[in-house]
Amino acid sequence: MALHRSAPDDASGLPGLSDAQLGSVAEDRLATAIQLSAPGTVTVALPLLDLGFDLYPRRIRTLRCHPVQVKARSFLEPDGEFQASVGSLHADPNGYLVMPYIPPPDWQLHARLWAIPIPEFLKIARPNGDGYLFSGYLDARFASAANQFLVDTNRLHQQWLDRIPGWKQPVRAPRLRTDSNMEDVPRPASRAFGKYGGLWACQSADARRPRERGACPGPVTDRLCGSPPT
Repeated sequence: MALHRSAPDDASGLPGLSDAQLGSVAEDRLATAIQLSAPGTVTVALPLLDLGFDLYPRRIRTLRCHPVQVKARSFLEPDGEFQASVGSLHADPNGYLVMPYIPPPDWQLHARLWAIPIPEFLKIARPNGDGYLFSGYLDARFASAANQFLVDTNRLHQQWLDRIPGWKQPVRAPRLRTDSNMEDVPRPASRAFGKYGGLWACQSADARRPRERGACPGPVTDRLCGSPPT
């Protein structure tokens, strides 16, 4: 979800984005930044159904997945304060509320953003009717409980993902069984079976080979295949 000024143009005079467009851009930028921060170890899934979350970062080769709700802003207050109104929040204990600043005209992620566990967000945000109000400064100029959740956009892996409980636990593959239920074939029977297999292969090849006139079409007993087993 995005919070955007209703004016058709931004402060630079360029056409702005609608709330829906800004939200889509923010989710795409964030998903890309997450995967670039930890190549080969994390992937990001997009929801097929709207359950209140926008992204699902998952550690590759595991089922460790954390839902993320994105609340983006395209502008700051005159003094540089970031303000967000969260009207709908799903209190998932494993979820995160990520709040990026994406200013025009480039619409790129700011160098810092908030990645707050939802249980912690409920403690630091101000209730406002059925929702919540959040405010903070991206440069952490004032002491605030939200400052501990400010992370660098180019270090999301180290400053956010690696701090998720259980995220860095080693991936253990299931132990394979060393015993087998297959019955061992005795060596004499195995040797005889191998000779029959070789004879069948040679006869099949011989059947496909053009024969010279007057050659006997009997079983192959040449030096390659040897004599038929008795």
